[in-house]
Amino acid sequence: MKIQEKKKKVRRIIAILIFLNLSLFLVKWVPTLIFHSLSVKADAFNSLGDLAYSGLILLGFEILFKPRDKSHPQGHERIEPFISLIIAGAIGFTGILVVKQAIENFFTPAFEFTPYFLMALLISVITKFWLSKFMERKGKEIDSSALIDSSKDAKVDVVASLTALIGVIGGLKGIPLFDTILGLAVSGWIFKTAYDIGKKNIGFLIGSSAPKEKIKKIKNILNEREQVTSYHNLIAHYVGPEIHISVSIQLPEELDFKEVHEIEESLQKEIREIEGIKEVYLHLEPVNNYNES
Repeated sequence: MKIQEKKKKVRRIIAILIFLNLSLFLVKWVPTLIFHSLSVKADAFNSLGDLAYSGLILLGFEILFKPRDKSHPQGHERIEPFISLIIAGAIGFTGILVVKQAIENFFTPAFEFTPYFLMALLISVITKFWLSKFMERKGKEIDSSALIDSSKDAKVDVVASLTALIGVIGGLKGIPLFDTILGLAVSGWIFKTAYDIGKKNIGFLIGSSAPKEKIKKIKNILNEREQVTSYHNLIAHYVGPEIHISVSIQLPEELDFKEVHEIEESLQKEIREIEGIKEVYLHLEPVNNYNES
C-alpha cells in the first residue's frame, strides 16, 4: 500500500475514533449536568481521557507520515511503537481506576443505579465493542500494529464497563464484596494486556529478534535455492515495527555478475514477501565449489 493511500485511511480511521469518543463523552456528560449523576460523571471523565489519548494517537500518526528528510533518511515510521506505548499507558491507567473503584466500593459502597447510568454503560459497551472490531480489522488491513493495539484498548473499556454494571448489581443484591473481587480480577487482565503491548513495542524499539517462525521461513527460502551453496550470519531483528534481515550468502564463483545480481534481487523479493519484513540486506560471497571440503 502506498504511503499516501495509507495516510488517508489512517486519518479516516482516527477521525472515526475521535468522533465516537467525543460522542460517548457528550452522551455521558449531558445527563450529568441535568441529573447530577455521580456514576455517569465518573464514566464521562473516562471517555474524556479516551478522547485526549485519541488526539495523541492522531498526532503520532501525523509525525509517522512525514516525508523523509536529511535528519530522517529512512522516514519516521519508527515512531509507531511510541504510539502503542501511549495506548499501553492508557490501558494501564484504566486498570488503576478499576482497582481504585473496587477498593473504594468495598469500604464505602455507593451503588447508584439510575436509568441514565444504565443507558450510558450500554451505549459505551455497544460502541466500544464495535470500535474494537473495527480498529482490529483496519489495523490488519493496513498493517498497523498501533491500530491493532488500539482495538485492545477498546476491548478493555468494554470489559471495564461490564464489570461496573455487574458490580453495581452485586451491590444492590447486598454483596459488596462481589464488586471488589470482580474488579480486582478484571484489573489483573487489564494490566496483563497493557504489559503485553508495552513489552512488544519496547522490543520493537530496542531491536529484539524476529519471531522464530519468520526466521524459519527465511532459512527455507535460502535452503531451497539451488545456487546458494551456504549462508551464515543470518540476523533478523526489529527496527521499529518492521523486520530487517541481513545475511551472508555464498554463491559459486563461476557465476557471472548478471546472474549474481538476478539471484540477489530474486532472493530479496521472495524474503520481503514474508509478512512484516521491510528490508533485506544480502552480502554475497564467491566460493570455489571444486575446492570446498
